[in-house]
Amino acid sequence: MLTTSLYRLRQHGACRPRYDHLVVGLGPGWPDRKRIPLSRILDLNGLDDAIWAFRAVPKDQVGAAKKIAVLFGCDCAERVLAIFEAKFPQDSRPRLAIETARRFVDGRASRSELDAAGDAARAAAWDAARAAAKAAAWAAAWSAGTAAKAAAKAAAEAAWTAGTAAGAARAARGDAGAAGAARAAGAARAAWDAERSQQAKCLADLLA
Repeated sequence: MLTTSLYRLRQHGACRPRYDHLVVGLGPGWPDRKRIPLSRILDLNGLDDAIWAFRAVPKDQVGAAKKIAVLFGCDCAERVLAIFEAKFPQDSRPRLAIETARRFVDGRASRSELDAAGDAARAAAWDAARAAAKAAAWAAAWSAGTAAKAAAKAAAEAAWTAGTAAGAARAARGDAGAAGAARAAGAARAAWDAERSQQAKCLADLLA
């Protein structure tokens, strides 16, 4: 179980408003150095704060935190990989980056293999012509590192832009003008919210 503490959060420069929000959620009198499960921060403060708190785990948990961060990045990227592969079915670079990251965590791939796979996925992102496909490829590239928040953001952006395209297509078949634009925006927001909700569930499962 990954943990931190109020003391550690302050030592790592926690944002004061979000720190205060957590303190209120924990309740009065929470000891300064008592361990706080990161799963509790996820419940009380949400996904971004829980991911940020990875930097404030004790030294004996750093290795486990890095492993979970990579696995979380892989989970986020896999959820939107189909967006990239639908546009570029012959390009396996993002998929290989995710697979290499998972093998690296298990000790079955070297750091040089991981770096090469991440570089290839970044190249795929630059080559991608559509915004949603590009964001999906970036999510795969980030999964090959430990930037879990960046991977999650890229995946959510891929879902957002895919939702915008889907909403616009539906709008084109229905109402025009402002009503159509509102439908497209609503589809994008729904896609973003759904992706973020699934990301929170993925992280909760990894932290359990």
